[in-house]
Amino acid sequence: MPISRPLPEIKNELKELLIADISALLQALRDLLPEHQDKHNTVIVMQGQLKDANKAYFRNTIDADDFQQRLDTIRANCMGLISALDETDFEVQNEKHGDHGSCKYGSVLYRVPREMPLLKPVICIIRVAAEEDAVFQDIVLDQNVTVRERVEVSDMMTAELMDPAGEVFTIRSLSAAEQLVRDSGYTQWIFSVTPGVTGQHQLLVKISMMEYLPELGRYVPKEVSVLEIVTVSSELPLSEETDDEMRQSGPRLRLGQDNKPDTGHFEAALEMDDSEYASPAPPSPVADIPARKPSRGRAAAILMAILLTGSTATWALAPKYTRDWWLASMRDETDEYIAYAEKYQNTPGASMNVEKALFYKAEKTNDLSDWREYQAVFAENGQFANQVSDKIRQIESKRLAILAQSPAANGLVSFVKDFPESERLPELRETIVNQKNTSDSLIQGLEDAYLLSLRLKPSSAKISAYLRDYPAGDKLAVALENVPKDTLREVQTYIDQAIVKQITEARTPADVRKSIPALEAAGSPEAIQQAETVVSEKRNLKPALSDIRAAKERARTRNGE
Repeated sequence: MPISRPLPEIKNELKELLIADISALLQALRDLLPEHQDKHNTVIVMQGQLKDANKAYFRNTIDADDFQQRLDTIRANCMGLISALDETDFEVQNEKHGDHGSCKYGSVLYRVPREMPLLKPVICIIRVAAEEDAVFQDIVLDQNVTVRERVEVSDMMTAELMDPAGEVFTIRSLSAAEQLVRDSGYTQWIFSVTPGVTGQHQLLVKISMMEYLPELGRYVPKEVSVLEIVTVSSELPLSEETDDEMRQSGPRLRLGQDNKPDTGHFEAALEMDDSEYASPAPPSPVADIPARKPSRGRAAAILMAILLTGSTATWALAPKYTRDWWLASMRDETDEYIAYAEKYQNTPGASMNVEKALFYKAEKTNDLSDWREYQAVFAENGQFANQVSDKIRQIESKRLAILAQSPAANGLVSFVKDFPESERLPELRETIVNQKNTSDSLIQGLEDAYLLSLRLKPSSAKISAYLRDYPAGDKLAVALENVPKDTLREVQTYIDQAIVKQITEARTPADVRKSIPALEAAGSPEAIQQAETVVSEKRNLKPALSDIRAAKERARTRNGE
């Protein structure tokens, strides 16, 4: 239904209301905008944020400054929403959403701790359920849990946890990004979040409904995003009450402290008896945990275990490679990732976790061999392929800078072997040639580096660079020896020009014969004909004419002419 008053007038009233009473503004926006419309849903999300902020302030879990910061964030989002309103936002979009009965609604729950310890992993959870009560199964509701009811859901959905600043949190997904949402039960995404900077920061919870559009032939996301304020401190002590609760309740896990010093990571060794989970009886208290007050690290480990598994059934029913991955990712050690990748590299279903293990291991070592190992296994199809390529380019740039400062022939060879795909040798050559007292042997070493790079991984750019930087070189045949024909065709004109120029500038038949292997291997029929004409017209070069014609005949035979 179109609006009955001018849109600017409505916007001005809304802005005045924003200054006077943000709660009243949100309700007014919710009443104005049609249901099931994107901006209407955004208003509902902001109402939930305001409710959470009020509840937290009332419970004294946040101070006045934090509360004001949350209000300011909501006000800023409201101002952006008001400014973006247009007349179509007030019309019911039947063609897009259909009848109300055709929409599928459910609940969204996410658990993002409002306080996190510095440099220690914390588990965050996002859930979606079509059934109203399913989202509450197997989880303890506390002040860190937020629930959104009557949210439009689809059969396939994605969930992400993101760091808006990009430098505060290290976020690792322990679940597949895209998952199916069934009519019964819940769908869950688990994330390991490690804060790296103290202070108050934001985490973005993003949930996307995937809608299939036949006209596009693909799924298109419809996103709902919520910003949560997280306080990161250098140390978060656990109260005795919290420790006691964790000691007296929870899943039936027998946890034994290993011999390593307590580092605060999930270093407990978990022993499980699957027969315990088959019993319908409620879980009893953990019997073999000492009655003494657990250490802070041990309590944190137990808490991590409970949050990670969600329930005894979740842990017991998960495949072993999934459980091992949860443990490896929580411990977050290089050796853990290496062991996981070696153990499950050939296990069906574990390939995504193996890929993450190789990537996280390389992230920790930042060693070229580890990045290359990832590339060797997953090539260009890996989900981290772009990040890996960026890391390799960064290492390549550092090596180039070192070589430019201290050039050496053996360093050039090492560089080419480590970066066979690199097309940056011309940059290095320019720097070295312009330096004073550059030796002839180093210049020769540069040409050898060009040739080695072409042999290892030929490309049209490398051929062009070699022809430009070494136009009079007598190693052109070597340079083009193993180059694929498709690559040669891309720079055929430049190859022909270089070979004919060498023959034209030759002074003796011996000079001509040096160019014949390249002419025969890579020259076009037109270039061979030009070379034959040049040699036949120069008396001093005519002794090489028979060699040109023999090469011409061999080239014809090879090409099937």
